Amino acid sequence: LAALDPAGAELPGRADGAVLFWRGPGDARAVCSACALKDITFGDQIRNHLICDRYVVERGMSMQETETVIVEHYRRSANKDVGNVQYRGLRIHALEGVHEFVGDIAARVFAPGSNVLDLAAGTGAMCMRLKDLGLSPTGSDLVVENFRLHDSMPFVAANFNHVFPAEFLDRFEGVVASEIIEHLENPRHFLRQCFAVLKPGGHLILTTPNVDSALSRALLVRIGTFKWFGQQQYAIDGHITPLPLIVLRNAMAEAGFNILEVTSVGECDISFWSWWKLHTLAALLRMVDCGDTPQKEILVILAQKPKR
Repeated sequence: LAALDPAGAELPGRADGAVLFWRGPGDARAVCSACALKDITFGDQIRNHLICDRYVVERGMSMQETETVIVEHYRRSANKDVGNVQYRGLRIHALEGVHEFVGDIAARVFAPGSNVLDLAAGTGAMCMRLKDLGLSPTGSDLVVENFRLHDSMPFVAANFNHVFPAEFLDRFEGVVASEIIEHLENPRHFLRQCFAVLKPGGHLILTTPNVDSALSRALLVRIGTFKWFGQQQYAIDGHITPLPLIVLRNAMAEAGFNILEVTSVGECDISFWSWWKLHTLAALLRMVDCGDTPQKEILVILAQKPKR
């Protein structure tokens, strides 16, 4: 592949290259979509920009300037203490119990030695857990500096709002996407990319905040937002896309997946006595629920790519 600079001259670069978006007509600077490196100029800087995996050139406004990517909180956490929720000294960016629950599913559905892609790998806590289960994990995340296992485990920087790196295609027996899809602009695109990197018969384990729980729906009635999707969670945690189960079911089917299991994990942290009206409303909603809606904090879906 070849890219063209704003003046029309051919720009040297790798065949698989970097995803570059020009800031504007005639502007000789670009933004790398996969690692957010800005002000890339022509010549050796692009030629040596090896962190990314393919390249596309767009004229006009930069994609990086128009998409919503809220990661500063996670960049800052790279320098923080491990905290209470951790695995073997690696901080976990998830509710307590989620990684253990996902690990139990992984141990059950992935054969020993399976190649598993951990999307939004964070510090590498899930990668380490998967390795301890006898699997072969590869981590991937936008916040490169947060990953602690660069010397011992494969890692590829990627922005999951965009096309996944070409080296991922049809390579993995499993994908773990824990607490990431709610951070993305286009969940259907993300699920299609997950489908593409799986081998036939491969499994996807996906988790996201459960907006269908009676408590979350009661909170929507009470204050106008789902649980985990208030303004603070939007601005700090980057929770920009609440996904009801019906939306995920349709999106996963459209991507080609067969859903095998739908469960939930995580206990409510809202005090009954402080929010008794909310809990009372949630109890009424559970009484009139006509289905078997998962009620815990985090929704967990196990899906499979058809064998052929």
